[in-house]
Amino acid sequence: MQIEQSTVTNLRIVGAQVEAGWELDPITVYIENYKPGQGKITIECSGDAWSSSWGAMGGNRNLEQFFLGCGCHYLARNLKVGIQDTINDDDRLGDHVQAEVLRQRRAGEITQDDAREMYDDAAYLDHHMTDRDLLQRVFGDEWWYALPQKPNPKYVYLCRVIEAVKTGLQTTLSTNLAA
Repeated sequence: MQIEQSTVTNLRIVGAQVEAGWELDPITVYIENYKPGQGKITIECSGDAWSSSWGAMGGNRNLEQFFLGCGCHYLARNLKVGIQDTINDDDRLGDHVQAEVLRQRRAGEITQDDAREMYDDAAYLDHHMTDRDLLQRVFGDEWWYALPQKPNPKYVYLCRVIEAVKTGLQTTLSTNLAA
């Protein structure tokens, strides 16, 4: 067995502004640089936590430099595996299906009777009741790709936290360089 020790940097970011008059709860960041080009970060805010490690960050950069050089989309998908930037907008589902039925009817792709039936059925669609047969009739076999989307609030929140962490890291690096 081999025991290794490392130094962990702990940052606490308080008062991070994300919009005018609105700020995030305090953010705690733990950074561990295993060696040049390898490291781990854990971020916690309001009881949510995200963590990722990189075994190859290119060159001799530390994790702070690497994190600052990455885009929010890349970081979010590494910190929270499987997170999507959009989710289905169930509140717009019925209207979306009805609009597609109207488009198909105007283009002559469906009969008036079929259009009336599908349009009326679409009025009852919501996030509690999804009529897969109706969605397949309107959008085809891969109907799920045609569902209306909206920004995923969890993704948006994580990106706000990431931007606050990047600002905090930049401030810390600038302060350390000036000292």
